[in-house]
Amino acid sequence: MKKINLYAMLFFIITTFFHNSSAIELDKKVIVPYKINNQDKPPEKLFLVPPSYYYNVTIKNGSKYDKLNLYRNDDHCMYNSGEKNIDLQAGDEKTEQIEIRNSVFSFPVCSQVAKSISWTATTYFNNKEYKNCYVDLEFSYNPYFVWEDSDWFYHVDTERGCGLEVSADCGGNNCLNNDGTPITNDYNITITIKDDNDWIPPKITYPDWDSRSKNNYTTILGTGRTEDGNWPELYSYVYNPSAKNYYSTRSTGDGDNWMGHVWLPCDAESHIGIKNIVNSDIPLIGPWCGATITSMQDGQIIPAGKYSLSGLVNVFVIDELTTGSIMITGYNHDGTIYAPAKSYKPIVDAHAGQWNLQDLEAVCSIKYKASVSDFIYDPFTSNMPGLQEVNYSVQSCPANITSPKPNSTVDNNYITVSGKGHTEDDKGWPVWPELVTSFDSHSYSTQPTGDGDNWTAHLWMPCGITGTVSLADMGNSGVTFNGPPCGETITSMQDGQTIPPGKYSLSGRINSDTADDEKHMQVQMVILPFFMEVKSRIHAARNKCCFGV
Repeated sequence: MKKINLYAMLFFIITTFFHNSSAIELDKKVIVPYKINNQDKPPEKLFLVPPSYYYNVTIKNGSKYDKLNLYRNDDHCMYNSGEKNIDLQAGDEKTEQIEIRNSVFSFPVCSQVAKSISWTATTYFNNKEYKNCYVDLEFSYNPYFVWEDSDWFYHVDTERGCGLEVSADCGGNNCLNNDGTPITNDYNITITIKDDNDWIPPKITYPDWDSRSKNNYTTILGTGRTEDGNWPELYSYVYNPSAKNYYSTRSTGDGDNWMGHVWLPCDAESHIGIKNIVNSDIPLIGPWCGATITSMQDGQIIPAGKYSLSGLVNVFVIDELTTGSIMITGYNHDGTIYAPAKSYKPIVDAHAGQWNLQDLEAVCSIKYKASVSDFIYDPFTSNMPGLQEVNYSVQSCPANITSPKPNSTVDNNYITVSGKGHTEDDKGWPVWPELVTSFDSHSYSTQPTGDGDNWTAHLWMPCGITGTVSLADMGNSGVTFNGPPCGETITSMQDGQTIPPGKYSLSGRINSDTADDEKHMQVQMVILPFFMEVKSRIHAARNKCCFGV
């Protein structure tokens, strides 16, 4: 009899298990992921069978700045427990579908057994582990508690240890660290994890991403401090992230805003970032390579005297700043060379990307050509402000009379007036000056001597007067001097001189008050027979003076 009862009971248990297994397989066939999960549960389902095998689990990273990693350590009675490893940036979320297991004739036996997934949640600050938490999601069966026709519950547990803030929603109800929420007709689970890090990392605010800098040393602006309250440190690299150069920053005087200067090789892509701050890199294009003159325009006219030249310079390697030079050549107005080409080493301000030449001497009426030389060449230098070569000229030297000197006495009626410099025509172009006098109404043209801007003129001045010669249309330019003494002299023969017989000549000088007087000059010769001497006497045409030897 006992054997019969035992067989009967065994038959009942097996029949029940087979019935349960059939119900499980039927239930698994009718569930469609993401669609059926939120529909009403089929009526009259045995409590042994879970309301659903499929659940939508959403993980949210609620941290303000830090990355979240969710690593699955273990699971139990699960067909699909999701990805092994999940990485989420701050504010990101990920939803995946899981499937529980409720089998009877397999190992392990999962019918009426809790199903669970265990994770370790870790947040990372600046790529370093910050805080973590053990998170367990569990589906449990409680035949002694029936709620709304369900004895299956789901809940989230962090009681194994948690340094993070976690919230859990199961079917619209709080299911964190409590008895759980009955599984009815909502199969959505949301777990939000965040840390307590509210520090705002520093960031670069200027220049813009992928912009081209103007100088090798580029100004970087930003805001925010490091976690320990200090100003951040910048870095830059070209091609190789492991070969970084570091640069300090300083306050702009406006709150937590800061600035720094970073070296960027010309015409190359560099990466600028903040030390120990992840994802802070921005790419920048270096400035155009080469050097230009910016302080002088082509064709510009400058005053005589001291002047300077300056311009821009950008190089690939900072040592190249010392190799460049400026070539300057001087020319006369006729194009001949006044000063041969000379090389000058400029002073270079690497931070400003500028070069400078001081104390150059500009000579009046001279033209110059200046060009940059020996700096790195780039065909795109034309994109830089300024020119690689400029031609400029110096204002004409102020015209002035250099001879005769004031208050001097000239020797002859026909005199030579010398001077230097140009005057200007009505268009501002330099021209050779004209002369006027106080003793006649004529004007006299000047002619260049071929030596720079020197010139001469020839004019006739009466004897025995004081006169003034001036530059036409130029006030205060006159020179006053004395005319030659009036009279005639023999200069080719000395008194008492003995000469050989035969042909000979006589010559001398005459200064008159009019040019016509010269036409009436006479030479008188007296022969003295006793001594065979000859005396010559010059008679003035008008007998104003009569002297000789």
